[in-house]
Amino acid sequence: MLITIIIPIYNRAKTLPECLDSIINQEHSEFECLLIDDGSHDDSLKVCNDYADKDSRFRVFRKTNGGVGSARNLGLENATGEWVAFVDSDDIIAPNHLSQFATAIQKYPNVDILFCGCQYVCRGQKTRPDHTYSLAKYEGKEEIKHFFASTDLLQYMYACDRIYRRCLIEQNNMRFDTTLSLSEDRLFCYQFLKHIRGAATVPEATYVINEEDNNKLSQRHLSSEMCINRYHKLSVAMQNLVEIYQLYDARIMPFWKYNYILLHNMLHSLYNVKGNIFSATKRQQYYINKYFDFNFYNKIKDIPELKVFMSDAQARRMINMQFLSYDLHIMFNYILIRLHIKKQ
Repeated sequence: MLITIIIPIYNRAKTLPECLDSIINQEHSEFECLLIDDGSHDDSLKVCNDYADKDSRFRVFRKTNGGVGSARNLGLENATGEWVAFVDSDDIIAPNHLSQFATAIQKYPNVDILFCGCQYVCRGQKTRPDHTYSLAKYEGKEEIKHFFASTDLLQYMYACDRIYRRCLIEQNNMRFDTTLSLSEDRLFCYQFLKHIRGAATVPEATYVINEEDNNKLSQRHLSSEMCINRYHKLSVAMQNLVEIYQLYDARIMPFWKYNYILLHNMLHSLYNVKGNIFSATKRQQYYINKYFDFNFYNKIKDIPELKVFMSDAQARRMINMQFLSYDLHIMFNYILIRLHIKKQ
């Protein structure tokens, strides 16, 4: 069973050797590793070439800088394996990472995606408990619905702690959205989950996330344009999944909570655009009318768990488009935070 590993790389010469050594040390040796240098300015390309010269399973591609999504897409275009796994260039995988997937695939031949647990480290020290699953499979829509509800999968929407059946990606023309610099993993996973026959989880935390890098995209400022784009695309993808799996009950909540956060971030970013508070409310009203699907919300608003969640005062202001009150609340909280900082 050939597994394609795709590693997007940008200025990672320091962390890359440890990452690639962990690939070489895999118990499951039937893999190809596609190293996608995304226009690095350091010695990353040299490191890639050094490993490719020593091991024919490594192949090197170089492209102009376009972001992690475009690098992964180039990898997908050149993949030949039956299965695809992604690894970030500052992370590592345990020696049994691929083998525990391969064993589960043989046991559960009708699944199209498998998930493993994660470890979190910084400078060799664990920063938080491992995230793990039990060994289980979920086949058919009813079991997959149970999977969404009974695990915390939707809180961990990485691209890298899972393995994908490649033919499903190609049959449905799936690629990472290069207009997103955050949440592109989640969008890709939402799109993939629409088409699966089954999913499985394996018990060991074999993907090791390096939390040392303080320059992660998730910590960067996002423009209002990015927040709007992210909310719109994730919201549409969420609604498609809800419709396909008929999640019109409590099982919608993990999806809805994340969607609500994106909505809040979009509205907050519009408040931050230069201009006075009254022009901000006009922008917010325009974009919520454009991108918030009130017909969909009317279908789900009476789900008891969602009703409780949306009873929060801030949520009511958003849905009822009481944006002046919403923005004044943001402003008041901002002033309180600034006063608190000043006292420190």
